[in-house]
Amino acid sequence: MDSFKTFGIKVNIFFLRIIHNELKILVIQKKGKDYWEFPNAIFKEDDEILKVCKRAASQVINYIHLENFEYKLINNVINDSLIEFNYVILHKKFRFNFIYNELLTDINWFSSKKLKDNFLLNQDRFNEILGFTKQFVKSNYANIRYFISGKYTLSELQKAYINLGINNKQFYEKRNFRKWLFIQNKENLFIEDTGFIRRGNHRPAKIYCSLERIIEVT
Repeated sequence: MDSFKTFGIKVNIFFLRIIHNELKILVIQKKGKDYWEFPNAIFKEDDEILKVCKRAASQVINYIHLENFEYKLINNVINDSLIEFNYVILHKKFRFNFIYNELLTDINWFSSKKLKDNFLLNQDRFNEILGFTKQFVKSNYANIRYFISGKYTLSELQKAYINLGINNKQFYEKRNFRKWLFIQNKENLFIEDTGFIRRGNHRPAKIYCSLERIIEVT
């Protein structure tokens, strides 16, 4: 850490979720403060990065549950004399049981516009996060499970891929998407039928869920 003696080092944690077909990021408001920020923590002497990530995430997640989470570095930026490392936090079962505690007054999910309006991220920085998420999912389509609710219809799954900006011609027609998904899931099992049905102003739709462990089918 000697090379950073003149800099403070901060870790920001990004919880990402597709809500109403839009990628949003969790923000918090701490007691005594009138602005929004991301869960964060400052490096202390002899800290390790994983420890700092957990300390930041523990502002909204009970610390005893953090062993099941992963952290992936998106980027780092320098703001004046502060180096900020930005990490995405991931859970295979999409389990975000957020807690309110004595440090917080509120938590919320902000779209790119709200992040910009609250001076948290400009459009270029948000696009970098969106691009990271898009490439992460394209590298393995099963990774969509990190960003959508644990239970969903196939139509909701289809929209999730599309709204991340993944340009696959198979995604834009319902029948083609389901054929593509059947092939994907046959080779690399990552979703399963829950046996439940969702009813509404449409034909009843089967509800699926993501598997915690991807199963390679031989």
